[in-house]
Amino acid sequence: MKTSLKKSTLKAANWNLFNMFVNQARNFIISTILARLLLPEDFGLLGMAMVFASLTDSFVDFGFGNAVIQKKEVNEVQLSTVFWLNMLMALLLGVLMFLNAPIVSIYFEMPKLKPITQLMSLTFLIKGLSTLQNALYKKKLDFKTPFKINLISGFSSGALGIYLAYSNFGVYSLIYSQIFGWVLTTFFIWFFSEWKPKFIFKLKQIKELWSFGYKYSLTIFIDTIFSKLDTIVIGKLFSASVLGLFYKAQSLNRMVVQYAFSSFSGVLFPSLSQISDDKEKLKIVVVKILHIVCFSTFLFSGLMYVNAEEIIVILFTKKWLGSVPIFEIMGVFSFILTIPTVLNSPVTALGESGDILKAEIIKKTLYLFAIPFAFYYDIYYYIFATSIAAIIGMFFNGYILSKHLEFELIKQQIVIIKYLIIFLIFIAVDYFVNLNVSNNHFINIIFKSFLYFIFYVGINVVLKNKGCLDFYDIFLKKKILKLIRK
Repeated sequence: MKTSLKKSTLKAANWNLFNMFVNQARNFIISTILARLLLPEDFGLLGMAMVFASLTDSFVDFGFGNAVIQKKEVNEVQLSTVFWLNMLMALLLGVLMFLNAPIVSIYFEMPKLKPITQLMSLTFLIKGLSTLQNALYKKKLDFKTPFKINLISGFSSGALGIYLAYSNFGVYSLIYSQIFGWVLTTFFIWFFSEWKPKFIFKLKQIKELWSFGYKYSLTIFIDTIFSKLDTIVIGKLFSASVLGLFYKAQSLNRMVVQYAFSSFSGVLFPSLSQISDDKEKLKIVVVKILHIVCFSTFLFSGLMYVNAEEIIVILFTKKWLGSVPIFEIMGVFSFILTIPTVLNSPVTALGESGDILKAEIIKKTLYLFAIPFAFYYDIYYYIFATSIAAIIGMFFNGYILSKHLEFELIKQQIVIIKYLIIFLIFIAVDYFVNLNVSNNHFINIIFKSFLYFIFYVGINVVLKNKGCLDFYDIFLKKKILKLIRK
């Protein structure tokens, strides 16, 4: 059993890593072409239309998917009941989004948002059909099948989006391509899935799943509300074009961060759930992962920050220059996207979703204090303020982890600070000193990337930081999640 877990975890992480590189490469190519063909306003309109869908998306599943992953054994009655409950919620939310489309357009003062939002209401029904199957793939640590599905649907929907953008469909090229992609994904998930629902619906059978699931779902909902606060505030106070600049900088930032984190994030919760009975081993694994994620996050964040302007201009042309300062701020604070997940996953794996929910409620209220910065200053101060709020909120995640795993808060902070200080030193140098050596963007990228890489890795090697050594073992030697095999 133990050997089987080690092999399945290793295989899952390898497939997830491969999935990350292929999908990110695909997204990179497609999004770059679309950004060149479309205007910032088009991306801003899509972001506005997706607000309602994003806020209520977690209620389609209501946390049952993760409850299925966390629970050791789940019977057929429970699975079928969860599926039909998901479909009922998807239908209800889809209808609500369609009916509330006029409200969305009135709020943002954009009449053209009404038909766009109504079209996006279809996403609930489509996603509801595949939510549970996706969870079952993760439970089995099967990342190979979803990879093949995402590969086919991703390239197909991307090709459609590019064709429509070239044909002057504007924002609808983004919408139609997304809907088409979700339809294809759902079709292939059903085609390849070994499990199919039966006509069984017994709510009493999922009481145990509910006790874990609703807390987890509320946690995701709260997190989504505040993650979409940007769209709600920026879209209302500024314009669709400004929101588009923000959206593009944010998506590019998240894409870069994924290279530092995706190989772990996809398998982190299901893998830790498998060893949740052994707290000592769980702690050892979490400490190692925290070191690796900190090292890789600040490595990629530094490369992103020092090359911000060159990256934006080369990829999206000068019409997107307005997103450069936004991209720089996000680059500095990229660790707020990765480290909280590392801190939360072991607690969730232990089944303590209630504490995660309490922490999220407390920490997310901090974001409300950032809203006045958007009113009285500008978008840059607002982004900076929300980032500071996220950093403060990380202490709550750390406290919860220390409570359940005896990984002291101060020790967590020491791990993070080891890598953060090296990162900040070089960022300060870049801020005060012009490191550009040429008018050619490519030459500047090569020079500054080489300079930062040598500095960052070199200092980590000299200080013998564990994350650097483990990163080499796991990624360069291709021994993914070697720590769990031991």
